[in-house]
Amino acid sequence: MKTMLKKEDVHNANDGRRFLEKNLLLCPAGEPPTITSLSYCLHQVSEMKDIKPPIANAVRAVAYMMEEMEENTVNELVRDAVISQTNELAQDVKCLVEDAKEKISDHIKTMLNQLTTLIPAPAPSSSEISSNPQTTFPGRRTYADVLINPPSHANPRLAAREGIRARQIMLEGIDQSSKIGMMNGLELKVEFNKIMEGLGYKGKGICLVTNLGNRGTLIEMENDHALNWLKKTDNSFAFRVEIGPDVMVKQRTHSIIAFNVPLTFDPDNTNHIAEFREVNNVDQDTNLTLRWLKPPLRCTQEQKTAHLLLTSTEATEANRAISEGLLICGRRFRVEKMKKEPTRCLKCQEWNHLARECTTITDKCGNCAKDHRTEQCPHPDCYFCALCNSTSHASWSRKCPTYLKKVDECDARNPENALQFFPTKEPWTWSKRDPPKA
Repeated sequence: MKTMLKKEDVHNANDGRRFLEKNLLLCPAGEPPTITSLSYCLHQVSEMKDIKPPIANAVRAVAYMMEEMEENTVNELVRDAVISQTNELAQDVKCLVEDAKEKISDHIKTMLNQLTTLIPAPAPSSSEISSNPQTTFPGRRTYADVLINPPSHANPRLAAREGIRARQIMLEGIDQSSKIGMMNGLELKVEFNKIMEGLGYKGKGICLVTNLGNRGTLIEMENDHALNWLKKTDNSFAFRVEIGPDVMVKQRTHSIIAFNVPLTFDPDNTNHIAEFREVNNVDQDTNLTLRWLKPPLRCTQEQKTAHLLLTSTEATEANRAISEGLLICGRRFRVEKMKKEPTRCLKCQEWNHLARECTTITDKCGNCAKDHRTEQCPHPDCYFCALCNSTSHASWSRKCPTYLKKVDECDARNPENALQFFPTKEPWTWSKRDPPKA
């Protein structure tokens, strides 16, 4: 570690988080701590200057044991997901068998009646069937009706993570100076469960609360029953009022990219947005934000198109745009889901933190790797990568071998990157991306 750590007093988890984030031992700042991030933090501590070998070995031993604990936990989640999916498949097969048995029984009865009377029973015509669309068959259920867990072809680890995400609720607007705002995660869990009990809820409610500071408070419900109870309008309103007057539920967003959209489109123009909603059949109740991935002011004068970033609160709208494309300025444009990518600092060109969190004093150019800001580079066409010490490309190049390695690591940590759509109850949304062309 290059940064010299100052002696500070740490009295609780919040002090500990601030200490670790301040000294870049826990990155990125503000993210909920995980066993992986804490074990990484311990490895960093073991490499600190002046740490004696016995202490360093003890710290590394704890880090390795934490990693083994996480692997065991993931294995248990995978096992539970496989068992749950197997039980669901068995239930589907049972329904199909019962349906087939009932149809065969009806068919045998019909044939016996025909043999008895020697008069064949007339079969219903297609017009008669189509004239009665409400006709249903006993025992038959659609895949969406019986689907509780992801389809059998889904990645079990991803299925477990998506199951957890589906039971999470983000609250924003909690006054950080209030009594509740100063509580840690464990205290918030106890307090929120007391509020739910006071509102009449019985049973297990909230299993985990993470205070993300100004970013909000993340709540994970114990089960679907608790989640559905809290999602009811009256219960949600009463719960939020008990916490604070300005507390709101922050909806989960889904980001997609439309490629090479003409710069004549203005995402800040209300008329353009209204036309966009109309031609793409976007519901007026759907929260939708649009912005250029790179500000037009940073585009060259010859550049006529750029990539447009769209964020929607509805996964179905985002998935429809991915499968069908989007109509903008009278043309249809290709759309893809926004992937999670490795974080690179634009100040020092290193990984896992942003420029506003960087503790390096001197800027490092992303073009030539010298000590000045990238936009002030006197030789923008003279490339030197600070990450792999190569003159064949700049530090910001998406073809940089170090960047591509980091992308692979990020994809391994985020298996949802392999999916083409945002996963929902529909089996087709769990399909994987097409492999890149050679």
